Formats: sequence, C-alpha cells, structure tokens
Amino acid sequence: MANDSEFQNIIASREVRYNYATVPDTLREGTYYWRVFANAGANTSQPSSERELVITKTLPLHVLAPSGNQRYALDASGLLFSWQDPNRGTFYRVEVAGSDSFETLLASKVVTGRQTSIEDLPESALFWRVSLLDENNVVLSTSDSASFNVYKQRRTPQIIVPADGTSIDLITLDQVRFEWKADTTVRYYSLRVFDASKGRSNPMVETVLSQNSYVITDIRRFREKQYIWEVCALERKGSQYLAISDTVRGSFRITLTKRVFIPEIQEPEIIYED
Repeated sequence: MANDSEFQNIIASREVRYNYATVPDTLREGTYYWRVFANAGANTSQPSSERELVITKTLPLHVLAPSGNQRYALDASGLLFSWQDPNRGTFYRVEVAGSDSFETLLASKVVTGRQTSIEDLPESALFWRVSLLDENNVVLSTSDSASFNVYKQRRTPQIIVPADGTSIDLITLDQVRFEWKADTTVRYYSLRVFDASKGRSNPMVETVLSQNSYVITDIRRFREKQYIWEVCALERKGSQYLAISDTVRGSFRITLTKRVFIPEIQEPEIIYED
C-alpha cells in the first residue's frame, strides 16, 4: 500500500495466506493505492493492477421515520424507526427521549440493519436519534435528532344503531338515535351524518361528543333517501381534537310509509231485524 499510484512511497506491506487483508488502523484521512502479488515459494508474480482507497471521516447518518413532528399510531407491534447510513455500517444504537437533550432515555436499543421497532412508548412528544457503532460499541457517528408524537391506537368504535343497511320508518318514530359501543379509554368522539347523494363534504351533522350516543329530534331534516354516518375516537390536544382510532361507517335509509287507519263505524250503530 502506498500514497502514490507509482508506489514510490510504500506505507504498508504484509503477507497473508488468504485472499483478503485488513486496512492498517493507523491510516489517516487521504487517498491511498494498493496492489497484490502472488507468492509461491521463492517465486513472485507480477503485481495486480492498482486500486484506489479513500479514507475519510465517518459520514453522518440520516433519520427517515418517524420525523417532522408528525403523529404516529402505536400498536402492539410497536413503532418502526428507519434511517440511512452512507457508511454502510453494521451496528447501530437507537435512542428515544422526552427532550432533545437525551439526558433521560425512554428507550435504547442496539441493532443490526437500518430499521427496528420499539414498543411501549408513552403518548407524548418524543425525540430520537441513531448512532453508528464499531464492534466495540464505540460511537463513530450520530444523526441529528428528530421529533415526533405518539398516540396509542384505540379500537374502532362498534356501531349499535342504526345498524348498517337498515331502514328507519319516520312515520312510527319522532327521532333518529345514533349509538355505538363505549370505550372507557376514550373521552371524545367525532360524529358525522351526511346525505349519501351529496357526499361527505356537506354533512348535516358534524359534532364532537363526550358520550357514545346522539339523537336528532328534528326529523323534518330527513328525506326519503340513503344516509351515511360515521364515528371515530378522538383525543384533545389544546384546542384541537385529533383522531386516535379508525373511522367506522354505516348506512341507513329513511322511509315514510303511508299510515293505515283502523276503520271506525259511524252509522247505523244498531240494526234491527223483524
């Protein structure tokens, strides 16, 4: 090995019995050249063609996800962390903390490869970073930190009434009731009801509720047609309500059947026969 392509200044030379050799750990940053001879007893071959070797500082790592202060749902499989490493390293340490100082770690995990899942993270704003390690767990390079928010995914609400695909006859009712199964871990729900022919952009009801039911008493708002209703679980962050479950949808049809009256006899009340 030399620091010139003519090999006038040899800086390392060694004999090995295999088809590989390690780079001397004393090399500084710079450009070097290397070539190989084959030895068979007292005979030595002509040198191979030279190859260039560039020794440089460890390049920075780049986090991919989670990032951008975005919200991520945490389910049973945990949250997936991924990153890029131009160094093509092997060992990494992923750290998660509640602040960008990383004084108190919530999670620390040494892995191989460039992605991993971490479970049991708290529902809050978090920060993470990843470090490249050598075989002795010495840090070679560390990425910038990235912020993200975690929420635990709640179960999708289960519709009770009106059941999907049912018909509601408003001749026999004076209200339309919406109800779904309650979840003790959820404080708020979003309810939307809209005319199926007009689409979701024009809801007739759009409200946030703290209970698992809602009643429309003004039935004059309905017509004989198809309607869609949907509900999802929410959490409150300041003045905002954010979804923490998938949305469940159901459809129902409003009907107005004709009322059939029981005949009433008026006269004659008594019929006499001789």
